This record gives sequence, C-alpha cells and structure tokens, in this order.
Amino acid sequence: MESEKSEAGTATWVRSFQLATCIFALLFGSIFVVLSVAPAHVERWARPHVIALVKAEAFERYPALSSLSALSGLAERLRASGRVTRGLITSEYPEAVARMFSHLCRHECGSEPAIADEVRAGLTRALESLGVTLDRVESWARGRYGSLVDELIADVRIVTATNAVMFGLAAAALRWGSAKKVTLSVAGILFATSVLASFFYVFAQDWLMTLLFASYVGTAYLIWVAAIAAVLADCTFNRGRIVMAVLDAFARAADGAVHI
Repeated sequence: MESEKSEAGTATWVRSFQLATCIFALLFGSIFVVLSVAPAHVERWARPHVIALVKAEAFERYPALSSLSALSGLAERLRASGRVTRGLITSEYPEAVARMFSHLCRHECGSEPAIADEVRAGLTRALESLGVTLDRVESWARGRYGSLVDELIADVRIVTATNAVMFGLAAAALRWGSAKKVTLSVAGILFATSVLASFFYVFAQDWLMTLLFASYVGTAYLIWVAAIAAVLADCTFNRGRIVMAVLDAFARAADGAVHI
C-alpha cells in the first residue's frame, strides 16, 4: 500500500512536470511565432530607446547638425505664423532636427505628417551651407534605425526559439523516455538550463545599455545555454568533479598571480 501511494505520488509529480515543460515550450514557441509575424510589438517597446541611440549617433556622425542654432528662430517664426503645430518636439537640439528623428519607424509606421515644408526647406538650406544634405542624413537614420530594430527582434527570436526547443526536448524526454531516473535528470537539466538562461537574459543585463549600445546577446545565448547545461550535467552525473577542478585551477592561478 505504501509503495503504491509512493508510485502514485511520483507519477503525479512527473505528469505535473511534463505539463509545465509543455506549457513553457508552447509559451516560448508562441512568442517566437508572434515575433516572426508581428514584430511591431517589440518595436513599440524599444522605439524610444532606439531613436535616442540613432539621434546620438547622428549628431556624432554629422557634427553639422549641432550647428543649426539659426533654426530655433525659424521654428519660432513658423509657430507664430500658425504654420507649425505643437508636434515639433522640444529638446536641446533644434526642433526641426528632433522632429526628423521622431518619425523613424520600421514595422508600425503611422500616418503622422512629415516635417512641415517650411521647416524642411530651412533645414535643407542650413545643412547644405554646412556641407551636408538632408536626404543623406535621413537615409542614414532610417537605415540605422531599421538595422537596430531588426537586430533586437532577431536577438529575442534566438532566445525564444532556443527555449522552446529546450522545453520541448524536456517534455519529449518525460513522455517517451524509458530509464526513469536518467530521464528525470535529463529533463530537469533541460528545464533548469532554460529557466536560468532566461533569467540571466531578462534580468541580469541592463536593457537600457543593451539598446543604447546595441550590444545584443545574439548567438552567444547558445553558449550561455551550453555552459549552464554542462555545469548542471557535471553536478548531476559526475558529482561536480569537472566544475571543482576548473574552480581549483582558477584559484591556483589567482594565488600564483598574487605571489608574483
């Protein structure tokens, strides 16, 4: 009777574990599909930060943009005449320049009007006098913005696809595995690896800095997953001998460096 209850409890726990792996596999798989067919959701969240990055790079790439102090007077005159609406963005830079960057988009572009013709003409003349064309600046900004958004979406797709596969493998191991103890261990390693890698990806990195400096994880996420899985597998099947040997080697190297 006791053994039957124990086996029933184990079976219930395994079924619950299998259900959890299936749910996470479907969750990450669904996110991957959404990113593939509707990437605008990610762009909507990241857009202000990406625009800030493109704007900062533009002023570094085209120093002439910082020399347009005359345009602030132009914007004031146009606003007074009623030909410029409140849509012009106020910033430490000329308003016309700020408005140019505010319209950058990739996947979800609204119908907001472009720079007013009068402002555009004044901006074009001012830039040409400094040896830069407005079309060139705009073309570069659109290309840079698009590449940054695409890189971010590709980064998240790599993470979600990897996690969906890992959780799917864990669910498959629990469903069709034959050796119970080994199966549970393998499924546990796959599950824990995905959870830890996801935690590090979401919470351990500074997302603002990641976006501003475009320092995406990309395929390095696969290295994270492999490293975490290797550590967990060593601890599970080898009592952590390899991990301890590596840590001991680092400790000896650090101790030797101190005594040099």
